[in-house]
Amino acid sequence: MASLFRKTRTRYVDADGVRTTKDGDGARPQRVKSKDWYGRYRDADGIQREKRLASNKTAAQQMLNELIRQSELGRAGVVDPFADHSQRTLSEHVADFRRYLEAKGNTASHVDGTDSRLRAINDGCGFKRLADLSASRVVEWLAEQRKAERFGVSTSNHYLTAIKAFSRWLVKDRRIAEDRLAHLTRLKADADRRIERRHLTPAEFGRFIEGTRIAGDRYGLSGESRAMLYLTAAYTGLRASELASLTPASFDLAADPPTVTVEAGYSKHRQRDVLPLHPELAAQLRQWLAVKRSTTDEAQDVIRIYAASDALDGPLWPGRWAADRRGWRMVKADLAATNEAAAKACPPNVDPLVIPYRDEQGRQFDFHALRHQFISMLAAAGVHPKTAQELARHSTITLTMDHYTHLRVSDLTSALNALPTLTPARESVGATGTEDAQADPAVSGAYVSGITGTNQQSTLGARMGARPADISCDSVTSIETGAPVEGGQQVSSTSHQKPLRLQGDEADCVSLRRSENDRREGVSNGIRTRDLRNHNPAL
Repeated sequence: MASLFRKTRTRYVDADGVRTTKDGDGARPQRVKSKDWYGRYRDADGIQREKRLASNKTAAQQMLNELIRQSELGRAGVVDPFADHSQRTLSEHVADFRRYLEAKGNTASHVDGTDSRLRAINDGCGFKRLADLSASRVVEWLAEQRKAERFGVSTSNHYLTAIKAFSRWLVKDRRIAEDRLAHLTRLKADADRRIERRHLTPAEFGRFIEGTRIAGDRYGLSGESRAMLYLTAAYTGLRASELASLTPASFDLAADPPTVTVEAGYSKHRQRDVLPLHPELAAQLRQWLAVKRSTTDEAQDVIRIYAASDALDGPLWPGRWAADRRGWRMVKADLAATNEAAAKACPPNVDPLVIPYRDEQGRQFDFHALRHQFISMLAAAGVHPKTAQELARHSTITLTMDHYTHLRVSDLTSALNALPTLTPARESVGATGTEDAQADPAVSGAYVSGITGTNQQSTLGARMGARPADISCDSVTSIETGAPVEGGQQVSSTSHQKPLRLQGDEADCVSLRRSENDRREGVSNGIRTRDLRNHNPAL
């Protein structure tokens, strides 16, 4: 039969009533009762149990009655599967959820971030047990943080994602009956985006790469190593943590096509990714790795990466730059070095071409902007959006097209120029007796200006708008045929692959326009007589 009682215990006091040991002088025993009440009952299996209840007798009696009721329900076959979990504190469940995330193979930064956000929400909302979880209270607390400007909409969404993931896990692990936060949705962060990123023009990116090459060491990486890091990021779209995990074994440069592999433990979506490489990037990586293998005393980071043997088994870009989120500082410093070198190369009366870290619209070019660079180049090249999504490894195409794709006016103009003509083609002049005149030639040849002091050659860097040994403020223009440019003259080649079409943004330094007087004087090789026949326009 169930009973309510207080435990008694024996303690020893001396003649003055002060507590002492059993063997103390004048020690005498004294019987005292516990402050808390205990309950004695039989559980559903008939086993006698004792449980500490409360210091208040009335409250203890009610708790004992509930234990008796649960025991009787258990004997009748009616069992609450969540009873044990409901008695545990919420912090215990959060600790279990953390162990679950670690067992899944999530990165330490993800586990720590999720754990800290969960504890912040629980403390802020006053949640102590599972029964306290309330969707409305979570919404109110997040709104209070945004109103106090402790964080913005994007950070608020990260906190909501953490608590919703925790709530879903509680249901899947059979700790609660229903997900009380399932209906909560993320806020639209576009209107409150704290960091707006941009991509560089091909000419700007080329100057940035070559400016990095001649810069000094940063974060334990040489200028050449950082240049290859930036090129790999801009031509694969890999994130900083993924790039920091790459070793020479991650690349299969002899395959057709060459590939790079990101292991599941470092990939954001926890899957092993095998991505194709641009042929020219693969060629530069192959050359860079060959130089690294043959040079053991080039720099300290090389010695750390490569042991005495020919095998390269360490990270290609080691250090704490990714784990400590210092990639943006590295890019910012290299941009400053590029601008400084360009200023030295420009004549005194010419303003240098500056690549700002943050432009007039507040958009910045940091390390993660290299991922924007990759996806924007895919869009400008006419790659199908679904293909771009797969290469970017995004869960939704909306994220690829709306957040990571940036188009310039020149890209939009090219799209409009691809539309059919508004007027029908005119009839051939035929037998007018005149020879066909040559079309007004487009500007050909790439005017690449320079930062002196480097003899390294970069095919991919030059294709992006700059030659490694010659960078400055002159504009860069690519010929339509894609033939290579040597010494300012176009070299005809029927077998040369057409490179990326470039449009210069910096035509202030060198004028590439033919004067109007030359056109009036008939510089072209022939003059066509005007066809006076009437043609009706399409519109």
